[in-house]
Amino acid sequence: MVLYFSATGNCKYVAVKIAQSTGEEMASIVDCIRQENYTFHDSCIGIISPTYNWALPSITREFLQKAELKADYLYYVATYGTSPGASSEYAEKYLGRKFKHSIL
Repeated sequence: MVLYFSATGNCKYVAVKIAQSTGEEMASIVDCIRQENYTFHDSCIGIISPTYNWALPSITREFLQKAELKADYLYYVATYGTSPGASSEYAEKYLGRKFKHSIL
């Protein structure tokens, strides 16, 4: 499962490429919030989000604070212009658990 937030399309592009190469399903974090869907169980779950001000967008933060993600492998991918800042650390903080891998 690939969960993504994309304001400009960059993260959606990354999510599509990852989902196509792994055969995983993908879902927009915005749609998940609208549908109040915060529970995901899969062998592998990825979070794709842009970096805003060296951190996370508020919508990604809100989702991660409420999310119940059960996976053997959990990863995070940040898109950014010049620096990922501390986006993966914030993502771990809001999710309340460590990622197996962060890709910045």
